[in-house]
Amino acid sequence: PEYSRYQANRVDTATGEEHQCCTCEEPKYWYGDLCEMNKFDDLMHLLNVEVPELRQVVAIDRNFELFSRVWCVAELVEAHRSHLQQNVCLLWRQALDANTGDLGVYLKLATLSVNGCSAARETDKDRILDKIRATWGIPEFDAQLQATIFGPRGLLGKELVGFDVIHSAARAALRVKVVESHPAS
Repeated sequence: PEYSRYQANRVDTATGEEHQCCTCEEPKYWYGDLCEMNKFDDLMHLLNVEVPELRQVVAIDRNFELFSRVWCVAELVEAHRSHLQQNVCLLWRQALDANTGDLGVYLKLATLSVNGCSAARETDKDRILDKIRATWGIPEFDAQLQATIFGPRGLLGKELVGFDVIHSAARAALRVKVVESHPAS
């Protein structure tokens, strides 16, 4: 599945052409200290300081697969922790409606752990998890991840704006009930 995801992401979805590497003469580093692709948290912190009006646009796909990628959840938590403004674009809001009877998305998100996330390269996942273990610890990071998703400033906490307090409390209680009846494995 990871290879097929990699293959699908190698091409531009509009043109069908394969993405090209930069043609400049600078050397390319794919991993290690000289790699620039693994510095997202440092870059986000710097940009947040240097560009106060910076916002993160979070485009959430229909199946909420965004939350299965270790790079993505680490970036989301870092943005939330840094108080970076996050704007959410949902492709399919019905998945968040408790009245549909399908609480699969809530169950998936409420039991989410960074340990269960994946990356195209296992070394990327290992590097991110090592940094999380050294900085936060996995349980604390997972708690921050839940706050990032469901908290008052969370990505989906904003989805509750406009609902009355009782309805919001009922939805939260329903989430807790579902999580308790489906313990994480």
